[in-house]
Amino acid sequence: MGTSQIRETIASHVSKTRIYSSHEHISSIDSFGKNSSPWFPVDIKPALPPSSATTLLDLLFSPYTTPQLTAMGASYPPEGAFKEDEAFLNEMKILRPIIKSNSGIGVLVCLDRGLKILHGIGLNEALSSPNGELLLKLNASIKDKYSDYFQWFNEVMEKTGTDSILKPVHPEYFIDNSFKKGAGELKYSLPIMRVDSLVGFQHDEKILDFAGVERAAGFEIKNSLNLDEMISWFFEICDKFQVCSLKQLQAYSRPISVSDCTREEMSKALEVLLAARGAGALAKYRDEALIVQNYILRRILEEANTRSLPYQIHTGMTILSQSNPGQLESMIQQYRNIAFVILHAYPFISEATYLARTNPNVWVDTSWLVLQSPEILQIALKEYIGMVPADRIFSSIDSISLEEYAGGIALTRSILIDVLSEKVERNFLDIEEALYISERVLGGNCKQLHRL
Repeated sequence: MGTSQIRETIASHVSKTRIYSSHEHISSIDSFGKNSSPWFPVDIKPALPPSSATTLLDLLFSPYTTPQLTAMGASYPPEGAFKEDEAFLNEMKILRPIIKSNSGIGVLVCLDRGLKILHGIGLNEALSSPNGELLLKLNASIKDKYSDYFQWFNEVMEKTGTDSILKPVHPEYFIDNSFKKGAGELKYSLPIMRVDSLVGFQHDEKILDFAGVERAAGFEIKNSLNLDEMISWFFEICDKFQVCSLKQLQAYSRPISVSDCTREEMSKALEVLLAARGAGALAKYRDEALIVQNYILRRILEEANTRSLPYQIHTGMTILSQSNPGQLESMIQQYRNIAFVILHAYPFISEATYLARTNPNVWVDTSWLVLQSPEILQIALKEYIGMVPADRIFSSIDSISLEEYAGGIALTRSILIDVLSEKVERNFLDIEEALYISERVLGGNCKQLHRL
């Protein structure tokens, strides 16, 4: 089989393979309600439609792009730019050089590609149009499609060849009265449980902020008994709704490794923290905060291990000293019934690869990589495929909007074709092996592990 035939065969197969995406945050944009970080409205309310018209500016000023744009001098647009054509064009004129200077960044590459696929006009194409004609046309198309959001969501899932996506949400999502299978985006979107509010977000004044899970459970953390009660309540929710996976975010504020901690140590530390709340003393009591979090995380791991629950964990892409997946090794080996899914990993791709190669309960996930840089995704796939068993590689985008998702999926398919074609051409794989790997990476592994 010649080089062109190899590529054509793989490309044809990859383009037809259905997607089961293991990690997405679609709709975490301002038109669905401003977030009170870390609680995005769509993470706590099922079947949530936009609360205002969705525009190109909403897609541009997402949680991923806003830091990049503001670092280059952009400001969040005034309210009028989201409503009036003239104000919108004025804002895009200001943003044009900033977007152009960031045009190679993965998230903007994916957004450009997704806009072209879904609306027929790419971001860069629209920015280059005279008098802003294409910008207005693109903006109008986005507003129109999002006006019937769930129809649009379903249309995008079909257009991208997606059967299901996993979406991390807080406990409030499951106990909301509007939670019904098939409602809104739930035809294609399967919620999985975030542990973050249970663990407590580090906070300057509250030290550990349990507000989200306290609000959902209906009681406050006032002592260690309440903490144990909350953990039990949390897993009752997991059992009732047959939650198929957990997800942990804590790498943004603490090491991903989890130290041992006795209940007595936790009780003493929690007593100190509760007495100090409101004093603005996080730095002073950080050690106590870590002790309480370590206890909670150990209890979560014990319960997950008992239930053989998959466990997605954010690694890399935060503070380098505390996000290396290599720090998880002892935990992985202790809780063998947990399928640990290592998200992101960059710049620790090799460490993640090694863990998945040497531990049968570890999977690697391409989440967020294509949004960082398509080249980073290519590097990761080249390393994963050939070092990690084919049945333990996931693909996902970690997208914020439908447009990011569509562009990210298209680029992921394209890069996977490149990687597999090269490996077949160099006789590292035969064509049948390459086709099998593509099916596993694009959805088969996610579907199998989560019993979708």
